[in-house]
Amino acid sequence: TELEILPNGINVGLNAERSKVREISIVFCSRLEKRKGIDKFIQLASKLQEKGVTFDIYGPDGGELDFVLNTIKSGNFQGRLNYKGSLESIEVQEVLKKAHLLVLPSENEPFPMVVLEALSVGTPILVMPSCGISAELFKFEPRFIAPTEDIAGLEKIIRLQIEENFQNPSSLDIQSFCKDEFGIQSVVTSLSKIYQEAYSSV
Repeated sequence: TELEILPNGINVGLNAERSKVREISIVFCSRLEKRKGIDKFIQLASKLQEKGVTFDIYGPDGGELDFVLNTIKSGNFQGRLNYKGSLESIEVQEVLKKAHLLVLPSENEPFPMVVLEALSVGTPILVMPSCGISAELFKFEPRFIAPTEDIAGLEKIIRLQIEENFQNPSSLDIQSFCKDEFGIQSVVTSLSKIYQEAYSSV
């Protein structure tokens, strides 16, 4: 029996409007645990201080909150690295709308819903090559995928984004891609096809 992979789905309402924020804001939004790569995100903040970028961390404690808070307190980040607390589900997309980039540096992430939430509001993203949807993302925009599974790969893409002033596909194009690939209707269509093929083979 051939294995069929059915992706998660998300509601996408096409809307070209995005919050206008002058200061470059790069966001981590996930549970604060080692697997999610929060340490890499903090390293990025340290390496890119000269670029005047603000790195904001959102998410509930998954064992790394003390590490995050202590690093912010003891480091010389000059307000460029901040822990903003945990978000209610209804708040996530509003926060992501204001970000220039969502970074999720976790390795072997199967199917990150926060990435879909960012794409659904037109926000560019950056994930590792081992992310479960990296192939689909790469076809749409190669800069959405780090070239390597380490801090160097992440830093390379972010520096490129900053140098090119975040010349990504438009918010509307990002939302359209998300709707076509991961929208609820797309998932329902795929599921119906799987059921039909299974039924016809009985």
